[in-house]
Amino acid sequence: MTADLRTRFNVACELRELVDTVREAETGRVFPHMISTILDLLRSSDPASHKDAPEYQFRRVLTEIIHRVSTSEGCRPHFPAILNGMLYIIHHDNEENGVTACKTILDILRAARASSEEFANEVFKLLQVLFTNVKALIVDLFSENSPLLDPAQVPPSLRSFRVLSEMTIVVVTISQAQTQ
Repeated sequence: MTADLRTRFNVACELRELVDTVREAETGRVFPHMISTILDLLRSSDPASHKDAPEYQFRRVLTEIIHRVSTSEGCRPHFPAILNGMLYIIHHDNEENGVTACKTILDILRAARASSEEFANEVFKLLQVLFTNVKALIVDLFSENSPLLDPAQVPPSLRSFRVLSEMTIVVVTISQAQTQ
């Protein structure tokens, strides 16, 4: 039997606060199980775009946890899984989680000082999708007939200027690492 979403959210919030207290010596034992479970939860639950939705808040906390643990030395063997999970978030989630996913990718790239060619190709494809969406996004947001935006509604990552901006930084970081 699974816990209701409110309970899962409360547990995730407690976990987010406890992550910073785990000693480096224990991260290799604690974080691997936690990372795989959180990444599975992010892949198996539906994204939400309204800030008041419990699903939105739950996924937000899970993404923040991954971001906090991603630079831990105990996570190094799990960098590929985390990177793939963050690409999934950018493809399928909202702008807030997409921005956090980009920052997580940046932190890992800086810590690892390298990325695989396959990962770099995925990032370049993702950036191309973001650039392709810009024209329609500009028309949707800035035309005379554009509807007023609901401040509690968060756009999808793939239709976000903020995510586009963060992804360009990711691409620069990957390019610098490949030229060194």
